[in-house]
Amino acid sequence: MRIHYDWRLARVIDSEAAVVDEIAWSSKRSLGALADRLHDLQSGRMSPEARALSERFPEAVADAMGAMSDPDWPELDEDEQKLLSEASTRLAKRGVADAAGDFDRRLDMLSSATTELRASWTTNEARCVEWAGLFLAEVDLDGQRRAIPAAVAGADSMDSAATALGVSAPKHQPGETEWIALNAHASGVVALGERLRSTRRPRANSLDSTCRP
Repeated sequence: MRIHYDWRLARVIDSEAAVVDEIAWSSKRSLGALADRLHDLQSGRMSPEARALSERFPEAVADAMGAMSDPDWPELDEDEQKLLSEASTRLAKRGVADAAGDFDRRLDMLSSATTELRASWTTNEARCVEWAGLFLAEVDLDGQRRAIPAAVAGADSMDSAATALGVSAPKHQPGETEWIALNAHASGVVALGERLRSTRRPRANSLDSTCRP
């Protein structure tokens, strides 16, 4: 058996990929608390939920990367994406402030925060592109990959998204509820991309300031 975990929950998975037990983070979620959790996870520590399952199932092997490769792992909802983005940014800034004289540690903290954010962005961008591609048959999913989330996020309908991407209007339209969900998902991808870029700026600034005489 293996223990898969991230900042939200931990699961015990058996040899047939079935969930044997699960514990979710049930206490109040705040930016500070999540930043602390991300710091612990990046330092190689297990989450409190994973430790509890490890004690309950001592034969289970903890796999820190298991959640990222688990096809059945729950996706982040919009609120969780926002919380993760803001906590990752706070963690990056905290790392720079707390270890201003430790250049290697500063870069490591920023790199880890960026990696967490990029993993979330990559997954959500892929889902957004795939989802939009179900309606926009003419869109180039590879060549226009970066433009699709922004086009959908800035559109008020699938037809206007098609116009923004320079392709024909879709033959089949999403229902109102599905369009609202797709538009919100695309907006989340755009927001995550902006957060990802914001974590790169401090890294570049720290490099510049360190290299100056």
